[in-house]
Amino acid sequence: WEKLVHNYRSHKGILRVANHVLLCLHHAFPLAAAKLPLDAGLVQGPRPGLLHANYDQVTRLLEANQRLRVLVRDDMKEEIKSKSGTSDLSSAIFGIREAKGLEFSDVVIVDFFAGIKDKKKLQKAWKRLLVDEAKAVLQANKEGKARTKDSLDVPLEMELELKLLYTGVTRGCNRVFFAESSETPGFSSLCRVLTENGLAVNMDMNNIIGGIDMKKIMTVDDWRCEGIEFASQAGSHDLTYSVDMLERALSNFKKAGDVALAERAHAHLVAVQFEKELSNQDFSNDDNQTNLYAEKAVNAATAYLHAGLVDGAARICKDYCNVIELNKLPERILKLSRLSSVNDSGDKPKN
Repeated sequence: WEKLVHNYRSHKGILRVANHVLLCLHHAFPLAAAKLPLDAGLVQGPRPGLLHANYDQVTRLLEANQRLRVLVRDDMKEEIKSKSGTSDLSSAIFGIREAKGLEFSDVVIVDFFAGIKDKKKLQKAWKRLLVDEAKAVLQANKEGKARTKDSLDVPLEMELELKLLYTGVTRGCNRVFFAESSETPGFSSLCRVLTENGLAVNMDMNNIIGGIDMKKIMTVDDWRCEGIEFASQAGSHDLTYSVDMLERALSNFKKAGDVALAERAHAHLVAVQFEKELSNQDFSNDDNQTNLYAEKAVNAATAYLHAGLVDGAARICKDYCNVIELNKLPERILKLSRLSSVNDSGDKPKN
């Protein structure tokens, strides 16, 4: 394996915590991931903060820092969104798996440990791995003698838990916070191992909210760039994920005051929503059902054309070509594609 070890996204303060999580993964599950050189940041940066905070305080934190994004377990996302109050704030809340591939200036990982479902078994496993095995993890890394065969005697679910935590930590570029609304063995163990090794610091939520460091404003360009990143994710995952990303993009473009991009995102969103509705439609030979199916297919393909997304329209035609009303759409799409190519090249269309 060859790997570039310099990380140009996150600084050393964040990467030291991420690397410790990775070392725990290698120690507990030696065959779970390739043992590549650990990432090294180019610059020093603030260590992650450890916070005890309720949801109201997290909401105040979001209000104070427009660059902050909340990361939660994916199955908790809707619950946390409902507690955030306004749609502007809820758009800053992401599931950790959902956020994979994205990057943010500041992130706060909320109730990662309090949100564990199998509390007794996994909380105990976190304590064993983070505290009881802490010296062994660090010593193995220092000596370069990581375990190579048998897994540690912890639940197999811990492999996914460690990977999930690593993903959450590495979404942040500038600041990372861990915030828990209740005390748990897992979070207590994390606080202990990170503070004892100088990897993170305990912080007071009230001081954080009032601190000048957290008063960060998103500029028009910031909103636009993040919106473009969200929009670019649409189509690379399932339709539900695409709808979520496009709704976030639309919100960002509106905040940026970019009417053109907002209209384009809205058109794309409408097209994906039509396709999602179509994919949930059960097809039968019943005439009424066939007509409804055909109408939805036409709506989806036409919406993609309206959004200027020729590939999306072509995909609808390909997937639902048995619908008679779509027979003429491929021809329209090809014509649109040819005209688009002509306009881009500056050549005149040939008769």
